[in-house]
Amino acid sequence: MWIFTLIYPATKFILILCLFQSVLITSTSARVVYGRNPLTSSSLESAGVTNFSRSGERSLFGSKRKALHAALSHIFHARSPYLPENCVGNCITEHWLTQLESFPASRTGWFNLSFKSDTAVSNPVGLFWLSGKKMLQHFVTLTITGTDDEGAQDVDFVIDTGGDFTWLQCEPCTRCFSQKRQVFDPSSPHHLSFTKLKAGDLYCNILQRSSQGGGADGELCKYKIVYADTSWTRGYAGADHMRWLSLDESKYIYLENFSFGCGNDNDLQHVFGAGGVLSLGNAGDGISFLDQFKDVTGASFSYCLPIVGSDEGAGFLDIGDAAMPDPDGYNSTTFVGGRDDQGIAGLYYLDVVDFHMDGTSVGIPEGTFDFKPGKYGGFMVDSGTMIMDLVEEGYVPLRNAYRNAMIPQLGTNVVSGVMGLDTCWDITGKDVDLITAAKYGPTFRDGTRMTIGRIASFLTYVDISGNALWCLPVGIPESGQISIMGSYAQMQMHAVFNKVENVFQWRNDVDIC
Repeated sequence: MWIFTLIYPATKFILILCLFQSVLITSTSARVVYGRNPLTSSSLESAGVTNFSRSGERSLFGSKRKALHAALSHIFHARSPYLPENCVGNCITEHWLTQLESFPASRTGWFNLSFKSDTAVSNPVGLFWLSGKKMLQHFVTLTITGTDDEGAQDVDFVIDTGGDFTWLQCEPCTRCFSQKRQVFDPSSPHHLSFTKLKAGDLYCNILQRSSQGGGADGELCKYKIVYADTSWTRGYAGADHMRWLSLDESKYIYLENFSFGCGNDNDLQHVFGAGGVLSLGNAGDGISFLDQFKDVTGASFSYCLPIVGSDEGAGFLDIGDAAMPDPDGYNSTTFVGGRDDQGIAGLYYLDVVDFHMDGTSVGIPEGTFDFKPGKYGGFMVDSGTMIMDLVEEGYVPLRNAYRNAMIPQLGTNVVSGVMGLDTCWDITGKDVDLITAAKYGPTFRDGTRMTIGRIASFLTYVDISGNALWCLPVGIPESGQISIMGSYAQMQMHAVFNKVENVFQWRNDVDIC
């Protein structure tokens, strides 16, 4: 999530989308189709979908859930589709330096660093810091199929567990940011299946009741989202067909009439090359992807975020209750909040009471991560924010404990780094692999402890003078009072959002990432 500045309403209107499901499997094309009828009350009744309850459980479909799968990457990952063919090693660094130099740095304040491929820093992270604090975005490539596969168009979606409205850039663009692939054109003859939603459509009614609604009439159902860094996306709601892989990658799964935002006035500073945002929040109001297809998949999902800059491992995003892993070997803690004025509806909060450093409590004051009035407070897991942010009362004890743990190895000359990080050391000439990283992480109310994986517990980069720095990748929120475990801390972690059991499960340093 790129933290919304109170764009969520004080209350959510809970409406259940009723989906009409049909299944088609053919031996030649290996496709499974799940269809949704147009989102108006009259069409739901005329389609005969009447056997449902307001809880969303319907006897019409039975109990067996399906699972969706997509490869997950980062633009700086060695397997990123954004790299030139056969680009490995120093080619990755040289390619991205060239790309970043051509970007309008004056507009964003990015690129105040340089990266040297011959640096003594051997840790394969750091290059993404060229593009600032909000740049560690992981994405999946999904396909908007339209009427037929011939006109199918791939879209790179940044995954965001901190929002619930999925959108992509659409032609014609009043203003669009640069993206790697062609901007989606809903007027294409291959997308006759695309539908512009309008006032009176059920999805439009839900959207307009949220803070993301931008007004509706007989022709368009508009939306608007403003992010905390003042960037935005505006457009209208539409529906088309989307293609995923099955969990075992043996066949395609087609989700028909998926409702999303078609953005034609977009000014985003934190998406580099991607074409939209796949939001995985789950407020229960029918807006999100998970809400729309919960009768097909359920609301659970999991992902592995690959190490940035590394050629090891490959990430993935699995959606569906049927995709939940065997709990053996996983740690878990219960989700809290996200309702009844405890945080923002649909987001994923954990009940953190303290942090530990090398097994010892750092002494964070009681109540630091409790929910506060105005939907503030709490500690959430967010794939769309980069580094971990802690409110000051939580950050200072952790920072002090980290300094005490690392000073014996790195010395007392603690310096400031990029993006407000205030706990860094100059390690020029040192071998990172020979430095013992302090082990830390959150402690939950149930007594469970999480330890951030080694690769994600520190950050190294090269500054404009060519000096290598080692930093604690934790900061204080730029706006608001929400503490966040961002995507950096989740690298090489299998993060499981198990909504069947209402628990967050995780394993660190797993080979599957």
